[in-house]
Amino acid sequence: MAKHRNELVQSAGAVIGMSGKDLNIVLTADSALPIGLGISTITQILEYNDSLKHESGSSPLPLPLACAFSYAALDFNISSWLSQDSLRILKEYQPLPDSLTKPWWHTGL
Repeated sequence: MAKHRNELVQSAGAVIGMSGKDLNIVLTADSALPIGLGISTITQILEYNDSLKHESGSSPLPLPLACAFSYAALDFNISSWLSQDSLRILKEYQPLPDSLTKPWWHTGL
């Protein structure tokens, strides 16, 4: 397997149809699973390159030039998922006075 990795790097991507001039890689991912795979890939490259310190004749794998990981955020705007009637009820809600919400031992009785 290391042979294939070295061929890709040594040919600067020509073995998979790239120009063969420069092997510039950018990792991108947009959700949990692909982001995990991207981070795992970088970790494997770092571990492989570290293992080469004890071997001679092997060339290290290049790290990606950049990583762009984004995870979509949910819309937590309450009006996005509550009906107009429910919003009206919340807006009209009057909290109970402190004397009714505190435990009896905090009321001084």
